Amino acid sequence: MLATILTVSLGILKKVKEHGKDFDAFKKQFNDQSDFDQASKAIERMSIGEGNIYELDPITYLIANAIASSNKPSVLIIEDLDRIDPAHLFRILNVFSAHIDRKYLASSYTVYKDNEGRSLDELANKFGFAKVIFVMDAESTKSIFKHFYGESNYRGYISKFLSKRLFRYSIIEHAHSLLMQHVNNTCGFDIGTLIRILKDLDFDVEKLSVRDIAKTLDNFEHSYQTVEIKINDNFRFKSDTPLVKLLATLLRMGVNEDKLIPFFFIGISNMEQLMSILGCFAVNNKILSLGTNVSFGGKLYHFSFGYRDGFKVFENVIESKAFDSTGYKILEINLNSIIVEALKYEN
Repeated sequence: MLATILTVSLGILKKVKEHGKDFDAFKKQFNDQSDFDQASKAIERMSIGEGNIYELDPITYLIANAIASSNKPSVLIIEDLDRIDPAHLFRILNVFSAHIDRKYLASSYTVYKDNEGRSLDELANKFGFAKVIFVMDAESTKSIFKHFYGESNYRGYISKFLSKRLFRYSIIEHAHSLLMQHVNNTCGFDIGTLIRILKDLDFDVEKLSVRDIAKTLDNFEHSYQTVEIKINDNFRFKSDTPLVKLLATLLRMGVNEDKLIPFFFIGISNMEQLMSILGCFAVNNKILSLGTNVSFGGKLYHFSFGYRDGFKVFENVIESKAFDSTGYKILEINLNSIIVEALKYEN
């Protein structure tokens, strides 16, 4: 038993002696290095280490070298930052902040531009982008910041990401201008009247976003059908009239279908404008047998139609000032039926 204990003890002492020699060698190496050398090696380990924000692995090097060797300035654009989770938003900004104007790494990687070598450490950011552009709603980002950090200095925080100043740009006005042109030119309807009517129906056109307007206008020709509508042998017209296009526009904008009848019936105070919008849909076979007059709201309207590519097209409408409405019941139009009929050609 005693011999066994002595054998184990000698084994332990031998191991302690070996580790002691290793420690002495490490201590000597540590003492031989200057503070600068130690700091440089620590930074290098931090830079190259996997998972660090300054990680410089072979993939990073390949990307940085490809960007540096490009003949054109490289630009990194990050869009819709204000639409991601707020916590992630500021984490991303802080990572970029750590990479702006870095001059303290100690890697051995070299990138080449115009056949001239340049240390990876000298790049203005991790991959050497000439410009980094953050696209976000400035006011929304400010509100998110204040929600997270209270009345902290947002201006001071955001200023470190700016080369000069915030570049404020919005296409919302241009988008609304395109919508106005569409309503006026394609639908043949006054945009001011449309805005007023929809506001009375609790729909604010001015609050439509760029995306809302883009959904309304993009591929608009697919939102309705273009087919022949035949009333009789002498009156055929194409379904893609201003009325159908206006209905398609309203629905694409997000107006509920149950508000379409009120839009036309109580919203348009100018009856001649209403008749103009109804156009070819305002007549039927009985009306055509008596001419091109219709009665609505106790008034008589005379329609003028022309031809285009063999089909009837609306040209003009005039109110007849003097007539006995009781004698024109057969000419009375049903606005509800007309709108329902026109909606059949909306996709």
